[in-house]
Amino acid sequence: MKIAVRILDETLRKDFGFSKLLWVYSGRRGVHCWIADENARKLTNQGRGAIADYLSLVVGGDQQSKKVNLSGAPHPSIKRSIDSISRYFEELMMGSQDFLGTFEKRQKVLSMLPSKTIQEELLKKWDDAGDSSSKTRWNQLKQAWFKFVKDKKGKHENNAIYEIVIQVRNNLAVYLIP
Repeated sequence: MKIAVRILDETLRKDFGFSKLLWVYSGRRGVHCWIADENARKLTNQGRGAIADYLSLVVGGDQQSKKVNLSGAPHPSIKRSIDSISRYFEELMMGSQDFLGTFEKRQKVLSMLPSKTIQEELLKKWDDAGDSSSKTRWNQLKQAWFKFVKDKKGKHENNAIYEIVIQVRNNLAVYLIP
């Protein structure tokens, strides 16, 4: 939730120019932002709805396979969001979230990758390894992806981490971007 608030705060400030923001956690209903800027207070329902639409990436429910569609070069606000996520991703997702900790979670992440070969290779490796940590599995996923990108596209390894974000962002964004 901390990353979500940071992303939203930065977007509201940079993209809309708001400066008087108060973040409130209500418990049962989650986090809310009260914007006290005069131009925000004077917005119509349609204007507030347009801001909400701008901030929304996720569509559909759990049963919909493609929840986010980010084709082509990302919008600057999306790129900023991905950069923010990247700073905290490993710490949060490998630690408290343990996002590769169960078979179901691993299946979900692997299904986001476009290469069935990588999916099968990693699933076998992870099954054989038994009790590996999410960090170990994430490092194996990155290495498999680096190799895939290098073999397939001849790109340098430094570009591969960006490529992996591009490949999984359409689905992983559901979990990481508010």
